[in-house]
Amino acid sequence: MCDPDCRTERYIKAAADDAVFTTTRGSVKPGKHLCLGMGIKGMTGSRTVLEILNNFGHSVNYHIAEELKTTLATNISTTDVSTPDGLNRRPGLATALAWDNYDENTETLSGAGTLHDTFGICYQMIHLW
Repeated sequence: MCDPDCRTERYIKAAADDAVFTTTRGSVKPGKHLCLGMGIKGMTGSRTVLEILNNFGHSVNYHIAEELKTTLATNISTTDVSTPDGLNRRPGLATALAWDNYDENTETLSGAGTLHDTFGICYQMIHLW
């Protein structure tokens, strides 16, 4: 759990990110807006939810989230490794990497209205002492 100072700092950063996003009319996309947009799109797949958040100034729009997803997929497919940048690839380091495809509403005859996404998660146990 975060202490009160940490929580206050997080709220200040979120408000500052909102101010930057709003005053630049979305041309500058702070981390909060990118992460929230990608996270909501990934979890719900709902264009409507993402557009509501964008209209309130809390997230990038659906098209930007789609563009980011495509860019990430393209970058991963053009490299010879499937691990994200910043991971330490060395023997003996505890690392877990999992990928899964997510299919929703696959029971339709036409295939319309279905969602097909691939998600990945990776973590490492790095000791800083």
